[in-house]
Amino acid sequence: MEKYGKQFKDMNLWEKIKHIWEYYRWHIVATILTVVVTVNLGITMLRPQEVDSVDVMIVGRTAYSDGYEETVDMFKEQFDAGLEIVSVDWEQGGEMEMVMLQKIPLMMMTNELDVLALAPSRFELYIQQTGPDMFVQLDTIPQLEEVLEENKDRLLTSKYTFNEEGDIVEGDVEHVYGIYVDKFKNVPCIRASEQMVVGITGKPKDVQKAAEMLAYLIEE
Repeated sequence: MEKYGKQFKDMNLWEKIKHIWEYYRWHIVATILTVVVTVNLGITMLRPQEVDSVDVMIVGRTAYSDGYEETVDMFKEQFDAGLEIVSVDWEQGGEMEMVMLQKIPLMMMTNELDVLALAPSRFELYIQQTGPDMFVQLDTIPQLEEVLEENKDRLLTSKYTFNEEGDIVEGDVEHVYGIYVDKFKNVPCIRASEQMVVGITGKPKDVQKAAEMLAYLIEE
């Protein structure tokens, strides 16, 4: 192809650059953008992700005030804890509720969830469906012995376990899986319009830190 009345091979460097830009500028721009996006994606994937010592999620009929961000920062600074509050009406059975039903177990599997507060009906349903896998038996954590004694009138217990075939059945031994709370005194930015149960998920990153956070959340 000719440019400036010359064959490409006969052009000087500047003429070649102008020629290439005029005919191939959109290809060049697209290539540059692709490289930039790919590099940024690679950096994001390879960069070490910040991991909290304990991650907390409160899911239910809640409303939170303008102090939410400040409360999240306080949890991070004082406890190295991540805090997420999700407003969900489990009785509605809508899209958001379906998403959360799947998201909660997934977060547990990826070590992103250690302490969970849910409506009692949803908490109990998880136990019925998963046996002792979904939540830690709180009465097996020595650190919580005094906490359980002080709150013995508001414990959620269950006998669900696995039989020899691996099926979920109701056994003979009752264990504590959660503690009922009517309000979260230490999370002043939220107002819960329903009673909730706080428990420790089945795969906490650090059982002791999760127990400490649970005790903090259920203080009245």
